[in-house]
Amino acid sequence: MSQKRILIVEDESIVALDIKKRLENMGYFVTGMVTKGEDAFAKASETEPDLVLMDIKLAGEIDGIRTAEHMREFFSLPIIFITAYSDDATLARAKITQPFGYIVKPIRDQDLHSNIEMSFYNHDMQLQLEENEQWLSAILNSIRDGVIATNDQLHVRLMNPVAEILTGWNEKAAVGKPINRVFNIINPEDKQPVFNLINDIFTTGNAQKNYLLVSHNGSQIPIWGKISVIKSGSGIVNGIVIVFDRI
Repeated sequence: MSQKRILIVEDESIVALDIKKRLENMGYFVTGMVTKGEDAFAKASETEPDLVLMDIKLAGEIDGIRTAEHMREFFSLPIIFITAYSDDATLARAKITQPFGYIVKPIRDQDLHSNIEMSFYNHDMQLQLEENEQWLSAILNSIRDGVIATNDQLHVRLMNPVAEILTGWNEKAAVGKPINRVFNIINPEDKQPVFNLINDIFTTGNAQKNYLLVSHNGSQIPIWGKISVIKSGSGIVNGIVIVFDRI
C-alpha cells in the first residue's frame, strides 16, 4: 500500500516541522509545508496530497477557514483543522466548511493519528456513496418506466425523467414535496383521490394497479402503477418506491 500524502498548512515553522516529524514517524509522506492560505492552493495542485492539515490562524490575508472553503471548491480533499482556538464562534465558522477533523493544540500523537485515519476512512466512504449515487442516477435515467422514491415522511427524494414527463413536475421542484402532491392519482372507477398510498399498498398486496394520474397541468393520464414499501432490517418504513407508466 502506498504512503498517504499529507500537506501541512501552518504559519509557525517550528510547529510545522514538529508535525512533519510526527507524521513521518507514523508512516505518512508530507508533500509540503506552507504558511499562507494563498500558497496552499498552488501546493495542493502541485503535490496532489490525500489530506490537508490546516491551521486556522495563518500568516496570509485569509485564515484557515476561508482557505478550506475555497479549497473545497477545487479539490476533493479531506481537511483537518489544527488550532489553538476552541471557542464556539470559531467552531461554528469551521463547521460550515465540513472538515473531517478538528484538533486543538497542544497536539497529541493519538489525536493526530486517529483524526487522520478516520478522515481517510470517511472520505473513502463519501466517495463510494457519491459513486453509488451516480450509478443509481444512470440506471434510473435509463429505465423506460416512471420511478419516484420518497423518504420515511413520504416526501419525494428523487424521480427519473420519465416520471417528470408523466407528472409534469421536474425533479428539482418536486424534491421535498409530499408524494400525493406530485404523484396525484385517482381511482378510474369512482374518480376518488387515493390519499393514503401506504394503505393502498396493503389493500392491493403490492400488485400492479390502474390509476388516473392528474398531472401538474391538470390533465388526467391513464397509468398502471406499482407501489412498494422500503423497510429497514428492523421493519421500520424508510419510504416507498413507485414505478408507473401510461396504459
